[in-house]
Amino acid sequence: MKRLALFTLSLLLAFAMEVDADAAEYSEQNTAQQSVSSASDYRRNAFSLELLGRGLLYSFNYDYLVHDDVALGVGASTYSFSSGASNARVTFVPVYANYYFTPGEHRWFASGGVNLIHASGSIDQDEKISGSGAAGILGGGYEFRGDNGFLFRASPYVFVGKASGVWLGFSLGYSI
Repeated sequence: MKRLALFTLSLLLAFAMEVDADAAEYSEQNTAQQSVSSASDYRRNAFSLELLGRGLLYSFNYDYLVHDDVALGVGASTYSFSSGASNARVTFVPVYANYYFTPGEHRWFASGGVNLIHASGSIDQDEKISGSGAAGILGGGYEFRGDNGFLFRASPYVFVGKASGVWLGFSLGYSI
């Protein structure tokens, strides 16, 4: 009988210590989660230069965290070409949304949106031409958004339109 009482008491003590350890771990995770949320509250705006991304060779982007796991953004890039008496100008305006799978500074995300495209030019300075279109953009990748404001992203994109292709982009920027 004495052994059964000691065994039962040992099990109860072990169970109580496990529950206490789980409660402490939950408290630490909850505190960390709250600090992540409050950290992102003052880093909701991001300005970045993306190389080889949504705007093809480059784009200047702005995005805003509308929620801790959703950002909406817009960018712009323009290119001019000329050869003899002919010239052309192409402008890309990527409009996109990012969904973040995890909180914190290091985050994985999925991205989707549309690239608005406008091109204009002239052939032999006599014939003016212009046109507009759009291409869907799907992607995903990794983002680091530090407490000091530093922003880095790496993401492959798939462009979907009359012509499709895969493209890899890298962003450097600052979040406030």
